[in-house]
Amino acid sequence: MGNFDPALQHKKMVLDNQIKNKEITSKYGWLSFCWGSGANAAFNIAGATAVGLLMVGVIFSFYNSANLELVKTFWQIISPFVGGAFGYLFGHRFKSGSDN
Repeated sequence: MGNFDPALQHKKMVLDNQIKNKEITSKYGWLSFCWGSGANAAFNIAGATAVGLLMVGVIFSFYNSANLELVKTFWQIISPFVGGAFGYLFGHRFKSGSDN
């Protein structure tokens, strides 16, 4: 039946993945390893920014619920950034007059 050893196959797969990760890191840098490369990097960064700011906003609002003026001011500051990030994420489909 051959020399099929599942443990050996698993070790080979792990080593292959480690080599691939090192190649990506050395070719594109460590930031591309975190965010991706090319066009995907911009979408990943925008998505992480939107989600991160929303999480910070909700947590801030929860812990400062007694001071509504502070919460309102905080949301006035972060809302343009959240809106811009979501606009970038969802607005890429509609380029200069096309409906695609």
